[in-house]
Amino acid sequence: MGNFVSIIPARGRSNTIPNKNIRVMAGKPLIGYAIENMKCCENIDLIVVTTDDPDISLVAKQYGCYVIERPDELCGDHITLDEVILHAVNYLEDDGFSFENYLIIKPIAPLLRLETIQRAIEILGERSEVDSIVSVLPEERRLWYEEGEQWKNISINAGRVYREIGVIFAVRRRVITPESWLGSSV
Repeated sequence: MGNFVSIIPARGRSNTIPNKNIRVMAGKPLIGYAIENMKCCENIDLIVVTTDDPDISLVAKQYGCYVIERPDELCGDHITLDEVILHAVNYLEDDGFSFENYLIIKPIAPLLRLETIQRAIEILGERSEVDSIVSVLPEERRLWYEEGEQWKNISINAGRVYREIGVIFAVRRRVITPESWLGSSV
């Protein structure tokens, strides 16, 4: 399944760990791991980094990426990934690009394996009824909640419950709209 563009959203204005996406880990910036994985994917036609930070932009360009510098209204803690992805897709199309599929990879997982990324692409190709693929993990733990002045717990053993880990998203272009970027069949 060809014709994928990879979008790597990389914020520089993080309150928790400033400049985390370009912090050096084992000899390279954190975002470098995501970019190198994308370069190894045979299905990726273009690697895009969308950012609010000139330092991230510089690093991404050094890796040979197409860079989208976000406008001020798409910077800050209140901005959602939905808004960032829609902006990037529209920006690319306004610039003359046309892709059937998008692979969104967050740069926060340097140990993400190429095989995992390739599998997301394969599943999207094999299952035409699916709008998008999202990385998840089984959720098997106790959750606690407060009821009045007492704490109670819930054991999640109710079968198939998963937690989105938010590292990989493979999405068909036809479902990316201002209302949703994952579609209804995930």
